[in-house]
Amino acid sequence: MGEISFPVVAVASSDFADPRKLEQGLEKTLGGLGGLEAFVDRGQTVLLKPDLMWDYPGGTGPVSDLEFVAAVGRLAARRGARVLVGDSPFVLRDTIEDFWYQTGVAGVARREGFELVNFEKAGSTAMPVETAVYYISRAVKAADVVINIPRLKADLWTGFAGGLRNVLGVLPGFQKGRLYKRGFSPRSLARTLVDVFSLVRPHLTILEAPAENGLSRAGGDSPGFILASRDTVALDTVVSVVLGFDLNKMHAIRYAADAGLGIGWPEGIVVAGEKLEKVTRAIRRSVTRRTLGFVPGMALHLVEPMLWMRSVVNEDICDGCGACIEFCPTKALRVRDGSRIPSIDYTLCINCWAGLSNCPARAINLRQSRFTRRVFAV
Repeated sequence: MGEISFPVVAVASSDFADPRKLEQGLEKTLGGLGGLEAFVDRGQTVLLKPDLMWDYPGGTGPVSDLEFVAAVGRLAARRGARVLVGDSPFVLRDTIEDFWYQTGVAGVARREGFELVNFEKAGSTAMPVETAVYYISRAVKAADVVINIPRLKADLWTGFAGGLRNVLGVLPGFQKGRLYKRGFSPRSLARTLVDVFSLVRPHLTILEAPAENGLSRAGGDSPGFILASRDTVALDTVVSVVLGFDLNKMHAIRYAADAGLGIGWPEGIVVAGEKLEKVTRAIRRSVTRRTLGFVPGMALHLVEPMLWMRSVVNEDICDGCGACIEFCPTKALRVRDGSRIPSIDYTLCINCWAGLSNCPARAINLRQSRFTRRVFAV
C-alpha cells in the first residue's frame, strides 16, 4: 500500500505594515509548501485572484492588501511567469476600468508590470453542475495557474471570508448578487460556493490575516498571519479551528470535503510553521462567532424583488455594431423586428456585464433599483 498523503497548511507571522518584511513572511510561508517553484514554472500564465469585491450585505470589510497581492505577483514574476490580476466586483458604479482605479489596483499593476484582466470583457463559459449552470469567466479558465488570495474577514452567511468564499469572484457581473439573493440560508449558499469551487479549483490559496482587519489583534502588539495551502478546503478548516467555529456548522467545508474536493477534518491536515496556539491568541473570535448562522432569510425573500441591477441599452448612443451580441453568453442581447439596435431579454439575462464591458460606444449602462443603491451605496 502507498503512503497516505496529508495536505499541508503553512502558517507564518508577518508585518503587513512593512513591504520588505511582508515579502519575507510570504516566502517563509510558501517555504512550508516547497516554495512557489512547486506551483509556478517559467512561461506560465499566473492569475492572481484577490478579494477586490466591494462591501455587500453580510460581507462588509476591507478588500485585499494590494501590497500583499504585489508581493505574491513579484514572486511569480521572478519565476518567469506572466502575471495577471483579476476579480469581479459584486456591484459596479461605472466601468471595470474605473473600478480598477478606484480600488488602487491599476496603480499597483502599472508599477509592478502586471496585467489587469477584465473578467466581464473576456466573456463567460457556461459550466453545469448537476442541475445548476454557472457562467465562469473565460479569463480564469485560460490561466495556467490560479492563485487564490482571500483576505480574512467576517461574513454573515459563512462566518468568515476564506478561500472557498473568495472563489465566487470568478463569476462575472451581478451573478454573485443573484446567488446571494437566492441563498436564504447558510446551507443553500454553501452548496453554491462548493459548486463554483468544483469548477475552478485554485492551484494555491494564500490567505492574508493582517492584524488590523477586525478579526485579529487581541492586543496591540499582535502580528498578522499568512496561511497557504494547495488544498483550499484544508486551509479553511484550519482557519475555522483557529476562530473557534463548530466544524459541523461550516457547511461549505463539509460539502466540499464530502464531494472529495479537499480535506475538511483537522486530524487529516499537517500544519507547518507557526503553532496554531499562537495564531489563536492573536485572532479575536467574538466578531465572527456571533455572525455565523444569522442570515435574514425571510427578510431577503421579502426584499428580493426590490434588489436588482440590470443592463440597459441607450438607443441614442448605440450604433448597432453588434459587439455586445457577440459576447452575450445566453443570447439575451439580440436585434428584433429589423432594428439595428439590440434589446435585452431580461428572462435570459444573467447580469454578467459582458455586453456593457464590450460595447465600444459605451451605449450599455447599469440601472439599479433605489433599494440597491441604498444597500450597496452605488
